[in-house]
Amino acid sequence: MRLIDETIENGAKIVVFPELCITGYTCNDLFLQELLLEKAKEALLTIAEETGQLETLFLVGLPVDKDGRLYNVAAVLYRGRILGMIPKKNIPMYAEFYEGRHFTPGEETVTELLSEKHLHVTTAESCTGGLISGTLVNAAGASAVLNEGYVTYSNEAKERLLGVSHETLETYGAVSEQTAKEMAEGAAKAAGAEAALSATGIAGPSGGTEDKPVGLVYIGCYLNGETVVKECRFHGNRMENRAQTVETALEMLKDALLKE
Repeated sequence: MRLIDETIENGAKIVVFPELCITGYTCNDLFLQELLLEKAKEALLTIAEETGQLETLFLVGLPVDKDGRLYNVAAVLYRGRILGMIPKKNIPMYAEFYEGRHFTPGEETVTELLSEKHLHVTTAESCTGGLISGTLVNAAGASAVLNEGYVTYSNEAKERLLGVSHETLETYGAVSEQTAKEMAEGAAKAAGAEAALSATGIAGPSGGTEDKPVGLVYIGCYLNGETVVKECRFHGNRMENRAQTVETALEMLKDALLKE
């Protein structure tokens, strides 16, 4: 591919394509055609494969359908992997740039919502081992809303750092709704934060039982004195279960913030 040759020749570390470069900007109602969207995804995967040997970050524009909504996104590629997709937020609504006819604006991130409300968040993680706080830090402006987080893999750490009661751990176990609740509330208190996320579960591949199988995760979400715990049963491998835990936790906090 000429793209690869030019990237190597110029020593580029970041290559940015125009928005909607795969399909073109002026597809109009063709953006609503399933075939066009499928071909756009195929083209993105081809670009990822062809550039997989390069130590270069690529940003590629294309339309993506998610949950019945169409987004104008920038896909981030590195060494053959799709690291993420960033939806366009500011959708123009005038003249030939009437994108609102087809595209849904990207939602605000958890970090942005916290910042707008002048709130701080902390994390209390067991099975995710810091992935939730790490994901929060990936967003620009995280330093304004996240001061500290806790990785409490052992029961002793849960008691010492988060104030989870010994009785709770003995009665219900580390992987339980009760423990997740106390982890979130204890983290918020320890960090002086208005919001907190907790995660405790069995990521696998071992450690599961008949009562508490691999993939069982309890996620706690604390916000301004209210705590909600969600029981999740994931069915992936260890990394997939942990990644789904992070995604679910952030969605829980986002939903809580939007309802405030």
